[in-house]
Amino acid sequence: MRLRTIRECTIFPQEIEKYQLMKNDFLFLSCSGEIEITFNRRCVNLSTDETVLIGQNYSISSVTIKNIEQSSINIKCIQMSSDINIQKTIFEFPINTGPFELAMLAKQITTTTENDLNQVLDSIEVTSSFRTHSNYTVDKIDPRLIKVNRYIRRNFCSLITLDFLADMVGVHPTYLCNTYSKVFKKSPIFHTNQLRMEKSKKIMEESDILLTEISSQLGFDSLSQFSALFKRFYSMSPSEYRKTFL
Repeated sequence: MRLRTIRECTIFPQEIEKYQLMKNDFLFLSCSGEIEITFNRRCVNLSTDETVLIGQNYSISSVTIKNIEQSSINIKCIQMSSDINIQKTIFEFPINTGPFELAMLAKQITTTTENDLNQVLDSIEVTSSFRTHSNYTVDKIDPRLIKVNRYIRRNFCSLITLDFLADMVGVHPTYLCNTYSKVFKKSPIFHTNQLRMEKSKKIMEESDILLTEISSQLGFDSLSQFSALFKRFYSMSPSEYRKTFL
């Protein structure tokens, strides 16, 4: 596996970013907002904080990314060339983002990270048959799920319950949880909490706002509730995380 590029950039509303993939290239891509990805005549939307793996089996092809949010968003990508002979185009998600995040943090691919990335490829049967995800295309998803997904991404700092979301789209809570999880690979409440945790990390990294205020801004009833959830996600308390930036 050979690293071609590790890149992080900001794109503005309706702005387009392009990447050229050579044969047997892989592209790990994540975003902080909703984007539209065009690749090999397919058009797929990727939601906030999701990571996609794209594999290329042609001699050369381009991946076009368009920001369809109303504000600027961040894009992170790692492009690699592999010794694996790709037989089909791959468009796979969700994936294990751990190795991807470590490589982005280090701005390089170490031996350990390379092994972890290879494990990700192995986990989706890269050496045998590639799968191309088309079930995520917007016109093939229940529009009620899209409505819930967008509501969560725009209102995750407010009080959100499964019953509220189910009432909003007129379905049973159990049905909503099961179908949402099947499409987005996470439950509505987990998705809400994930966005809150990512937001809390960003606030702590960029400011010295008190943890009690952060907790309140993100819609938690108490600091203890916020701290318990943060520790469940990152195996450390918010105060311990903040100390890493002091």
